[in-house]
Amino acid sequence: MSGTISDFECALGAYVVNVGLLGNELRDASFTAARFPLDARDIDSGSPYGVNSCTGNPAGIYRPLSTAIWPSGNALAKLQGWTDAEVENRA
Repeated sequence: MSGTISDFECALGAYVVNVGLLGNELRDASFTAARFPLDARDIDSGSPYGVNSCTGNPAGIYRPLSTAIWPSGNALAKLQGWTDAEVENRA
C-alpha cells in the first residue's frame, strides 16, 4: 500500500498546483511558462494536463488521479471478495 500512498501524494500535489492555477489562487511565474496556458485558462484538446504524469512538465491532473485511485480500488475489491480465512490477520 505504500505505492498507493505515494501515488496519492504525487497526484494531490499536482492537483493542488493545477487547480490553484486554474482558479487564480496561484500565479504562474515559471521561467519556461509550461503552466501558463492553465493559468490563462487556455486549455485545448491537446493539452498535456490530461495525459502527463504528476512529475511531467507541466504536471497532469487526470492521469495522476487515475493512477492513485485504481490500485486502492482494486485492492479493496479483492479484499472484499476474499473470506476472513483467506486474508491473513483479518478479524
